[in-house]
Amino acid sequence: MKFKAKLTPHQTNLLHNLILPISRLHPSSTSSSTSSPTSILYLDDDKLVLSTRGGSSYTTAANSKNAFASSSHYTSNTQSNNDAEGIFCFAELVTKQGIFKELVIESLEQDNAILMEVNLVQLRTALRGVLNAQTKHSGGGGGGSN
Repeated sequence: MKFKAKLTPHQTNLLHNLILPISRLHPSSTSSSTSSPTSILYLDDDKLVLSTRGGSSYTTAANSKNAFASSSHYTSNTQSNNDAEGIFCFAELVTKQGIFKELVIESLEQDNAILMEVNLVQLRTALRGVLNAQTKHSGGGGGGSN
């Protein structure tokens, strides 16, 4: 599977501002990487879907793959460390002519889609780095377009 997208500084800032509060649903420290809370990202030519469950519950791509196959929306298939219920968050964005300037997906899955687990804290950090680089490149214009 391959995924390549181009984002304007405005689109990068929008995506970062969406992911920032959602990523704060997860505790900042976890005991091991295998049980760290993750979020599910579903991407196809039309939409980008993020779903996550906060607190001590976490979602796995294996548990949610059937949910995406049977429905265009994620259902609450989650695995819990200690039966504590967390906050469930779901976001769906339009990809083409929306959150991405350009988008190329090469996947062997049905509908040319990608389904994977992501750590939103790491994604947030990466987007912050891109925003800083874009701001330096544009001369500190506060995220204006190039």
